[in-house]
Amino acid sequence: MPVDQYLFILPVIFYEFLAIAVTRAIIPELFVEAFGDYVYHVIGITETIKGVLAFVSCPLIGKVSDKLGRKPCLLATVVGTTAPVCVLAFTLDMRVYAAAQALSGVFAGTFTLTFAYISDVVEPKGRAPAYGLALACLGLSFTVGPVSGGYLAAAFGPRAVFVSSLALVVADVAYIALVLPESRRPQVAVSAAAQSLRRRATSPRRTFLETASGSSSAATDDPAAVPLVPASYSPLDALEVFAGDPLLSQVAKVTFLYYTGVWALVSTLMVYLVNRFDLDQVFLGYLLGAYGLATMVSEGLLVRLLVPRWGERPVMRLGLGFFALQCAVVALAYEPWHLWLSIVCSLGSNLVYPSLSSLVSASVPAVKQGEAQGAIN
Repeated sequence: MPVDQYLFILPVIFYEFLAIAVTRAIIPELFVEAFGDYVYHVIGITETIKGVLAFVSCPLIGKVSDKLGRKPCLLATVVGTTAPVCVLAFTLDMRVYAAAQALSGVFAGTFTLTFAYISDVVEPKGRAPAYGLALACLGLSFTVGPVSGGYLAAAFGPRAVFVSSLALVVADVAYIALVLPESRRPQVAVSAAAQSLRRRATSPRRTFLETASGSSSAATDDPAAVPLVPASYSPLDALEVFAGDPLLSQVAKVTFLYYTGVWALVSTLMVYLVNRFDLDQVFLGYLLGAYGLATMVSEGLLVRLLVPRWGERPVMRLGLGFFALQCAVVALAYEPWHLWLSIVCSLGSNLVYPSLSSLVSASVPAVKQGEAQGAIN
């Protein structure tokens, strides 16, 4: 596949996160109305369950995609990740949304697959800018999505926003199925493997464990019957990618601490702002749109300028410093206009993710790209 064909993956990111972004200006208010004083408890429980499930599933999705190909796994992650907002097209019960949001962690692998897709077709020296462009599409979706959603809700009500999200997801699934080229040749003959599994499953002398693990003699005789994932697989296995390299070991520690702070901020920020400053949906839409624009500028422009000149590690350190400053600004803000200063800081903090991913990608072999990106995510 030509190098520039990694651009085919960008609409997948844009449509998926646009479907989520159009809802971001109205969900905080619905959450506060539904759960009142317990809203932070619900968010904490929801995001914790989602995080635990993502920890288990991200490396597994990456590992499966290394063998099965990126497209089938992308179809699953797009549908699963957007399911919480799609379900609101049929019911505005926020308890259903919270449950779906928690369970969506099982499918939280789109960026894992996107970065693995890029790694399949782009040389190591060009991956950080390519990752940045993918994240710029995320920024673009959050630039136009929240503002559009806020106005759509004001004009037609919240249900119209969630129906629009559902339509965007359908369009994304159609694009993946019909347009997106596969970047990695499947290493498993799926149809033959399925037939082999069916033969073994109907044999009374084979146990369920043998059927699932492929430990029987038939499995070893037929390469197509090799399972996608060993029966003894553990999500901790993916961390072995970082164990043998001192640099990657340090990257893993930095990633853990960084993401802990990021998700603590991201998961509660909009609800906090609604409670703290009584912001309406339109203002929230503009604020989220500004955050999205900062992400787009940072990932699409600054990463492409700074990483080739300075390298991943200096850019990552710069981004971490800006993220600490961004958190301080949000914590100390006592007027709504102070929040715009945190957006300026986000121009720098958005440099961290592509730098981390590029470091990992350049340090692992091609056959491990999906699993490694899953582990770092």
